[in-house]
Amino acid sequence: MSGTSGLVETMPFASRLRSMLGRRAALALAVLVVVTGVLATRADAFIYWTSTGAGGAGSIGRANTDGSDPNNTFLSTQGDPVGVAVDSVYIYWTNLREGTIGRAFLNGSNANQSWLTVGGNPEGLALDGHHIYWTNAGNAGQSTIGRADINGGNVDDNFITGASFDTGGDVTNGVAVDKTRTHIYWGNGSDGTIGIANLNGNGAASQINQSYVNIGPRFNINSVPLGVAVSPDTIFWADGGLRVVGRASITIPFPDTSFIPTDEGSGVAVDNAFVYWTNSILSAGGPELSSIGRADLDGQHANKQFINLPPNINLLALAVDAGLTTTPPPSIEHLIAEVTDEGLPHGTANSLLAKLDNAQRKVADGKLAAACGSLGAYINEVQAQSGKKLETEYADALVLEATAVREGIGC
Repeated sequence: MSGTSGLVETMPFASRLRSMLGRRAALALAVLVVVTGVLATRADAFIYWTSTGAGGAGSIGRANTDGSDPNNTFLSTQGDPVGVAVDSVYIYWTNLREGTIGRAFLNGSNANQSWLTVGGNPEGLALDGHHIYWTNAGNAGQSTIGRADINGGNVDDNFITGASFDTGGDVTNGVAVDKTRTHIYWGNGSDGTIGIANLNGNGAASQINQSYVNIGPRFNINSVPLGVAVSPDTIFWADGGLRVVGRASITIPFPDTSFIPTDEGSGVAVDNAFVYWTNSILSAGGPELSSIGRADLDGQHANKQFINLPPNINLLALAVDAGLTTTPPPSIEHLIAEVTDEGLPHGTANSLLAKLDNAQRKVADGKLAAACGSLGAYINEVQAQSGKKLETEYADALVLEATAVREGIGC
């Protein structure tokens, strides 16, 4: 057991809050921390980016969301890390040419470069608490959006078909899911449009519209929407053709094609207060500075050099978390506290606690396989009660933490 306890202690997770309302808000926030729209900005929150250097080496960088302490090589990657996304426990990235999605804890530990193998060449990433989504570039009209369960199961490389992503090199063909998990968005870089589809209660996609935001064809301009992010009321995209961050209202999708001027870039992310974007120009004639820009959500106070990075790197994608990476780490003890303090119906709480208590005893006795079984039964019951005795977001957070605990003990 001593070989696993150190790993579990290094896993980051949301800290316990005192009040029930605060606890539910924090748990919901933990699961909904995705590139599509983060609900809090704190001094201990982070912004992440992917890049490739002049020699082709790939890495994930990280800085505080106030721009301090940038580290361009926070985490090394296997190949071209075109996309990046975060939740309350993990950071995920795409390895374009290897056809894999990597995953590590938010502190950079326990990196698995081939956590998920997919059938295409994955680029952009998005999460919704239940699933992970990625874009696969193809010939005109043959690009797809893939999807898998958040634990890596049930891989579907053709979850949505008919997209037209830009295929001109290492660019972030972005995908984003809104906070309510009712819609998914993507940038059709080859066609100058933003696509949309409905996500119904069982996760199926319907009412697919490849031209929900019609940018290039409407104005007869060279629009190449790449990275995509959403706030509760706005779609944002990094336009590699017009060199701007564009935006459109979700309800009235008329495009603003000059929202924020940028340098060449393909990544964009939002939190509750700011929009962030990449600026990256490679030049054979000498070093060119790369940077991350930031502006208010209404475009005011734009700062193109919000984070200055080393020269001659190719910035690709961005993601922002909500600062929920403090103690306590994922543990059975923390899960017990979450269930005990939530004020659940007596029968539901007792049933969940019985499984957690059994898992805790099995771990103490060194019977890890049995502990894995008890934690699996706990996860199954939480999922069965999601949307019934347990609020959906709360259940998702419990499952995410329990899954991380199972991984930590070698299940």
